[in-house]
Amino acid sequence: RFAGSTKTPTVTQIATNPRVTKGSKYLTRACFTDDFQGTVAAKYALKHNLKTAVIVFDMKQDYSVGLAKAFEKAYKKNGGKVLKKLFINSGDKDFNAQVAQIKKLHPDFIYTPIYAPEEGLFLRQLRAAGVNAPVMGGDGIADPGLLKKLAGKAANGVMYTDHFDPAKAPTPLSKQFIKDFKAKYGRLPSAFAATGADGYLLIYNAIKQCDTKANKTNLQLKQCINDALRHTKNLEAVTGYLTINPKTGNPVNKPAVVAEIKDGKVVFKELIK
Repeated sequence: RFAGSTKTPTVTQIATNPRVTKGSKYLTRACFTDDFQGTVAAKYALKHNLKTAVIVFDMKQDYSVGLAKAFEKAYKKNGGKVLKKLFINSGDKDFNAQVAQIKKLHPDFIYTPIYAPEEGLFLRQLRAAGVNAPVMGGDGIADPGLLKKLAGKAANGVMYTDHFDPAKAPTPLSKQFIKDFKAKYGRLPSAFAATGADGYLLIYNAIKQCDTKANKTNLQLKQCINDALRHTKNLEAVTGYLTINPKTGNPVNKPAVVAEIKDGKVVFKELIK
């Protein structure tokens, strides 16, 4: 609301909810959206011949509902069969009822667009029941330390979609960013650090295009920056090359990383567009 009412160009680096930029002319997004994550998960499953699925999602979380809907739509459209949709609630600790239903259904794939606290406990109970089907979530479970703490060995093999993996730098600038980040902070950059850098680069690139002499008033300068943001094309960034759809403010054809947790560490699995 503030961005629109003041006509202030604004960039969100990590807000994945599709509604964030909907209807706004002054909000631009550096990251992909939730519906894209769900689609990527469906593509991954079908690519690996996992043709039946169960979806476990949180009815109270827009994030969870959005990913679940996108997964189901893309999965069914491309030949997959959703055997069951099972509901949980944030804060739940007992998932044995859901696990029992999954065990009876024998799905090839389990999609869990929920958050890490519930995911960890769900995984522990799922594997304890002898269900070994592949499990994938969204970036809401991108916390291998917490998952390992809650799920123990049951966290091994769980996958999730994410924005970036430092093991697979997609651009020369990305390689330099990883090197500089590690030198300064003593660790590899997270996906949030990478999308944060992308947001900065979007803004910096837009400002560079706006001559303050030609845009004498504050409003003219803001409009110029906003137009430049919305018409970004093939900008070399950390998570890839950014092109923004001027009508939606969202990135076009941005890849997603499929990551896997092994022994509490994140391992690159695949890159999917």
